[in-house]
Amino acid sequence: MVCLAILTINIGLLYLFLLMNGVEAYRGKVTIEEYPYLGSLRYRKKESELAGSGYICAATLIHNRVLITTAECIKGKKAEDILGAVGSTYLQGITTTSLVLGIAAFRCHGLYKRGVSSYNIGLAFTDEDTLPIKGKLGYVPIAMTKIRPFTKCVGIGWAADTDVLSTHPIALPNYSVSPKTCYRRTRTIATLVSR
Repeated sequence: MVCLAILTINIGLLYLFLLMNGVEAYRGKVTIEEYPYLGSLRYRKKESELAGSGYICAATLIHNRVLITTAECIKGKKAEDILGAVGSTYLQGITTTSLVLGIAAFRCHGLYKRGVSSYNIGLAFTDEDTLPIKGKLGYVPIAMTKIRPFTKCVGIGWAADTDVLSTHPIALPNYSVSPKTCYRRTRTIATLVSR
């Protein structure tokens, strides 16, 4: 698949690590205005009971109908049992800009092996279009050139320092890496860093 090949060649590292190109990585709460491409995959059945209760993993909106996530997150799951959620800062509840999207299909990288971080890339194709909404919904800016040495990285997600998910996305210092490690990881084709 051409889309997947382009992503693995040009990104190498996307899920949980957003490339900041010289901006200092920081700790604390973030909003959808700062990262309008932040989304999640959720179990349809649990979501029908309470919005946000079906959270599986983070996902990033990369195109009109495409979310990127880890292959580990989607491997073995049926697309009809999963929803994509974008356009909201909060994990729980629905806002006026929230979009809850049915998933038409999943695609894992062909070289992905469970438990190995290399090639741990998955795509979720949505049933509906996801057109940008200024300040609330957008596509991740994909690096189309080689990543510069010493680019800063920061992890963004709903995880917390405990076993309980945060309802608000936070910048995770324990997912941040040194500039040297960030550069080395982003230069390795199809390597995702998620712990």
